[in-house]
Amino acid sequence: MRTVGFQSHVVLPASIGPQHLARTDSKKPTNTKDGLDLTPRTQALRSAQAYAETAGSKLGLEAKMSLFHGRFSADVDFRDPLFGHLTGPSVFGKLAIEHSGGAEIRYQAVREGDVKRMSSEEIARIDPQAAARHAQWNQVSLRWDADYVVGGRPIHNEVETTLSVDAEGKIRQQRDDYDWKRWMDQAVPFVPELIRHSRPFKALVNLALGVVTHFKGRAVE
Repeated sequence: MRTVGFQSHVVLPASIGPQHLARTDSKKPTNTKDGLDLTPRTQALRSAQAYAETAGSKLGLEAKMSLFHGRFSADVDFRDPLFGHLTGPSVFGKLAIEHSGGAEIRYQAVREGDVKRMSSEEIARIDPQAAARHAQWNQVSLRWDADYVVGGRPIHNEVETTLSVDAEGKIRQQRDDYDWKRWMDQAVPFVPELIRHSRPFKALVNLALGVVTHFKGRAVE
């Protein structure tokens, strides 16, 4: 299977503009920037906006990767149906692959209800020490769709993303969810359905892309 990179074009709605991001909750601010009191909740919302803006910008790959490195933690944890489970440098390798080709991506609005404070149990699964400190982390839900080409075949993908953001605004975990079987039907229709929808085939794809992202991640460090 031929893997293609992505270059994003993001349409950001006004509802996640500066006036929305300036809202704060009742917690004591953890940081102040540009005259705004940045609570952990606001940090999370700003991080989600910055992630989308970077993905959709017309910057070159090197500039984008520099911004991604500033937004994600070095040990970021990622999982989706296609790439499987990636950590650290492999996540940045995935980002480099995605943003080195051509695609159109459209994000829906990030609303107030899309930001949720994480429980200590949820935080502990990512960073036990942060949970022990009673750190305030938040999750931000993003919905977007993408159109791109794989092996000469058009792909339309609808994705739900969950970003787990720490109190300093670093993205510590990303989970992307979409219809794997639909993606495979578009990308490799020549593979018999019984095979392309099977768990072993999915595991094989995850393994292959895991190797690719590992070496790509080392190259962009």
